[in-house]
Amino acid sequence: EVEESTDEGVTEYEYIPKEITYDFFAQTNEGDVVYCGENTAEYEAGFAASTDGTFIAGVDQAKSGFLVLADPGIGDAHRQEFALGEAEDYIVYENLAATPSEKFGGENEAFPCKGGCVQTRDLTPISPSAVELKYYLPGVGFVLALPFEIDDKGDAEWTGEREALVCVGADLGILQDRCGIEDPVALFETLCAFAGESFCDK
Repeated sequence: EVEESTDEGVTEYEYIPKEITYDFFAQTNEGDVVYCGENTAEYEAGFAASTDGTFIAGVDQAKSGFLVLADPGIGDAHRQEFALGEAEDYIVYENLAATPSEKFGGENEAFPCKGGCVQTRDLTPISPSAVELKYYLPGVGFVLALPFEIDDKGDAEWTGEREALVCVGADLGILQDRCGIEDPVALFETLCAFAGESFCDK
């Protein structure tokens, strides 16, 4: 979340974390991506307020799943993760050559599908009224998510929100070079403060 303020003609940006997540993946010899765990924290006013959704495969009977298959078929479905009451997501493959609809904001301009994305429908019994369409671009991975709410009649209504991949790189130097961040120094400092063990030299 970004807060913008202007004082004497100088605009400053403050980056406030809403969620910080460490995801753990592996890959099979066939190319399937295995989802091994997630350490997540949602923040309120700069403080961790919830760790709901955290799981590590093999701990407290939690199990890994497939984040995405290398060669899915339309209609295929599987669990992505399983930790009872914490992480129970599963997906259904709906389209193997998808382009996001203009009705829902269209392409991710940074990583457009151009008819080449795998489109999935993500669901969880923990929040049965919440559904997400996700788009995966070969050679890149996740590029776009569109959340929907299911009403009492069973109809899905887009929330108007979008989660899009902005840039990809091996280190935080990309914030300055390719991500289009208004104040990359301020964002870098915030990331170092909240997740320095992963991003920054101490």
